[in-house]
Amino acid sequence: MPRSLPRPGRGALAAGAVATAVCLALTLAAVAPRAHAQGGDDNLPDVVKIKISDPTRDLIRIAVPPAVGDTGANVGDIIANDLDLSGFFRLLDRKSFLGNLAAEGLAIVPADWSNVGAQWVVKAQMKPASGNRVFLDFRLYQPAKGPDAALSKALVAANAGEVRRRVHEWAAMVVKFITDQDSFFGSRLAFGGTGRGVREIYAMDFDGYGLARLTNMNSISMLPAFSPSGGQVAFTSFARDNPDLWIVGAGGGRARRVAHYPGLNTGAAWSPDGSRLAVTLSKDGNAEIYLVRPSDGGIIARLTNDRGIDTSPTWSPDGSQIAFVSDRHGSPQIYVMGAAGGGARRLTFQGSYNQTPRWCPRKETPLIAFSGRDQRGRYDIFTVDPGSTKIARVTQGFGSNLDPAWAPNGRRLAFVNTGSKAGIWLVNPDGTNPVQISKTSASGLSWGK
Repeated sequence: MPRSLPRPGRGALAAGAVATAVCLALTLAAVAPRAHAQGGDDNLPDVVKIKISDPTRDLIRIAVPPAVGDTGANVGDIIANDLDLSGFFRLLDRKSFLGNLAAEGLAIVPADWSNVGAQWVVKAQMKPASGNRVFLDFRLYQPAKGPDAALSKALVAANAGEVRRRVHEWAAMVVKFITDQDSFFGSRLAFGGTGRGVREIYAMDFDGYGLARLTNMNSISMLPAFSPSGGQVAFTSFARDNPDLWIVGAGGGRARRVAHYPGLNTGAAWSPDGSRLAVTLSKDGNAEIYLVRPSDGGIIARLTNDRGIDTSPTWSPDGSQIAFVSDRHGSPQIYVMGAAGGGARRLTFQGSYNQTPRWCPRKETPLIAFSGRDQRGRYDIFTVDPGSTKIARVTQGFGSNLDPAWAPNGRRLAFVNTGSKAGIWLVNPDGTNPVQISKTSASGLSWGK
C-alpha cells in the first residue's frame, strides 16, 4: 500500500520531544518521523508483511444505481461511496447492470440483478417539494428473495444542503440492516494543517467533504483529539509562545487554554468517560504522562516516572489501561500500563521506531494501531494485540503511512500518506479495501463521532 531515521539516542529523542515552531517535533507521536536520515536497525520480520490474494473476496456484493429523479444531488453516488467506505461492501460496476432502470423505477426485476451477482440492491428517488424541501424515498432489495423491498424509508431534507445528511442516514440503515453493525456515517476527522508558518486545526466529514477550520490561533496548532461525545477537540498550540493544551468546540469558535505548565503540554487523550485527559507534561524537566482535568488542567495524578521520555497516551475502551510510547530501553516502543500508572509492560520488540499508538474503541477487538518503521526505512501502519503482543501489518507498498486513527465503530482505520498518493486514507484493519478520501495535507489525525 499507500524514510529513514537514525536510531535515536537520548539526545535525538529529547530533541524530538521538545517542540519548536520550526520543525514541530513535539513528541515521538508527531512530526519527527517525517524527516530523512540514514542508518538504524529497522528490521521487521516477514511475519508482519501483508499477504492478500483477493482483497474483495469476503465483501458483500451490492448494486447502487443512480437515484430516480436526481437533479444534481448525486444521491446514488453518495450512497455508493458511503457503502464503499464502510469496508463491508463491494460495489458492482454500473456498466454491468442488465435491468432497464427507467422502467424499474424504485422497483427491481430480481433475475436481472441476480444475474450480475448482486446480493443486495439499493434504490433511491428524489422529489422536489414545497419551498426548498426535498423528498427522498429509499428501498433495499435482496434479489434472491424476490421483488419485495427488505427495507424502505422516506426522509425529508429541509433544503438542498441537508440532502447529503439524509442520505448518510439511509446508508447507515443499510449497513445496520445487512451487517447488524453500526456505521461511522456522520462522524468527522480532525487534523493539524501542515506547511510553513501558521498551522491551524481542521475537521472534515468521514468521506472528505465539509472541510472546515476549527481554530483561529494564528500560530502553530497540532495534535487534535476529539472528546468521546465528539463535541470538543483538545489540541496543542504555541499561541502563547509555549506548547500549551487548549480545547475548542467541534464546530469551531473561541478556544480556551486548559493546561499551560512550563514546557510540553501535549498529546492529549480523553478518557472514555470524558472526565480526564492523559497528557505529556515536561514541567519537571522530563516528558512524563499525567492525568489532568479537562475543565481547568489541574493535575489529577502523575502516571509515569522514568528517566526515558514517555508520551502519546491512548486509553483502552474500558478505561482501565493506557498505552503509550517510551524510549526507556533505547528506542521508541509501545508500552501499556494500568490507568492509575505503574507496572508498564512493553508491547513492541520489532522495529526501532514505533509511535502514535491508538487503541481500537471496540472492546471485543483488542488491538492497538501504531506507525512503525520497517526494514526499508519507510513508515507503515501496524497493529499489536496487547495480550499476545502479536503484530500485523496494515499498510505496505506506497510511501510512508502515519498517524493512524480508528473509526468510532472500530471497523476502519484512517491514516496519512506522505508519498506519491499523499492525503488521508481509510483501510480495513486487515489491510483490505484501502480508499483515499482526501488529498489534503494533514498530520495528527483524530476520528470523532
